[in-house]
Amino acid sequence: NAISGNEAWATWYAPLHRTLMTLSKLYLAGLSLDIFEGLAQEAVAVCTRVLVAGAQHVATRRSRLDGALFLVRHLLILREQLTPFVEVDFAITEKALDVSHLRHVITDILTRKTSIWTLMQPPRMLDVRLDSKRELERTLRRAIEAFIMQATRATVAPLLAYQTRATAFVNARSSDAALSTQSFAAPDTVARLVTQVHDAVALDAPPHAAAAADA
Repeated sequence: NAISGNEAWATWYAPLHRTLMTLSKLYLAGLSLDIFEGLAQEAVAVCTRVLVAGAQHVATRRSRLDGALFLVRHLLILREQLTPFVEVDFAITEKALDVSHLRHVITDILTRKTSIWTLMQPPRMLDVRLDSKRELERTLRRAIEAFIMQATRATVAPLLAYQTRATAFVNARSSDAALSTQSFAAPDTVARLVTQVHDAVALDAPPHAAAAADA
């Protein structure tokens, strides 16, 4: 059965829901585009950081795979819910002081290569663009990669362990002994290993796929 809008919100992480509700209310309030973009940029940036922190909490209490899925799901929701704000840039440009030269200046002063009065030179002003939507995309891409890595490790870890032992045996053997003569590589052992991995995929994949679909 299809999930209604209110029921879907009930499954979202609370800070995400509050962020989207706040943005909707501010947008409908008729604020000027410049003011709304500044508020929206900050809200999306903070929400993204909160989702990352929430995923870390889930990973600690449950599993790293669950934490990765939590982050992917909620970042996808956030990105989708921002789609209607077509004309909003979710980016601002701020002025920042460029003090990168001070490290070299201080070093030169300590080694008496220049005068202390060099510090009196005014620093440069730089334009720094803060784009929360682009940062959201980068965070989502990293989260998807992490989820794929965690899911792969969880399901094929026994095969990877077998491959490591088999490779070590082949590289270290000093005779023509066949790999199948080793207890870990006996046909019945390998068959049980394949069954174990198959069962892990069958048990783990459907719950995670269903959770992702609910997003």
